[in-house]
Amino acid sequence: MATLHPQMTYYAGDTIMWDVICKDADGVPVNLSGINVDLKVNDPYGVNVESYSIIGGVIVGGLEILDMAGGKIGITLPASRTKDYMAGYYRDHMRLMVPEPGFESIVISELVGYIFIKPALKPAVVTLIPGGLSVHPPV
Repeated sequence: MATLHPQMTYYAGDTIMWDVICKDADGVPVNLSGINVDLKVNDPYGVNVESYSIIGGVIVGGLEILDMAGGKIGITLPASRTKDYMAGYYRDHMRLMVPEPGFESIVISELVGYIFIKPALKPAVVTLIPGGLSVHPPV
């Protein structure tokens, strides 16, 4: 059964980083040697906006094996990508594909959850006036 991570909240344009420790049904960390990883992130309308993977040791996107034997994977959604995210709830889903010689790979949903994206804050307008400084919201 997949682990449901707590909701994360960020602003559009933030770098989103988190680590995952993949565990088996007994709670023991999975040795990631030879295992393929797939991460999808969908926007509030269900449209896929990120698709990262580690297939046969080839990394596509912001995944990194931090501890092979300890099952630890680092995930990074860079600010250059999240700056275009609309506000709302994004769903993420990470799966492990465990090769079984002579059989089809075993596919395990390891992690699922929601990322809430808030709209980026607009900078305030600073007006210099004689004898003081006035800050007010943009018009």
